Amino acid sequence: DIIDVKNFFGVHEQIYVFFGHSIHRWAMLSSQCGSGSNITLRRWCPTRWSSRYNCFIALRYRFVDVLNSFVPDAAYMLSIAVTDAASMLS
Repeated sequence: DIIDVKNFFGVHEQIYVFFGHSIHRWAMLSSQCGSGSNITLRRWCPTRWSSRYNCFIALRYRFVDVLNSFVPDAAYMLSIAVTDAASMLS
């Protein structure tokens, strides 16, 4: 279904932007994937089919690594949110 494909590339772009806009998060993702890996998340180009294929392969083989990278970052972001909320209340 074309909507599923469109949603997949939209989610992929959101994951890439989430990790790509923070050096800390990108380093966590890179440490999860290992140094010898040549399969990494990359921004996809809508006009190149090979780019779309590489996006699919990257998430297929690195999905667990991406999920594991979210876990430590979630705790870090929660601590920042709690600190910000506490400072707003005082």
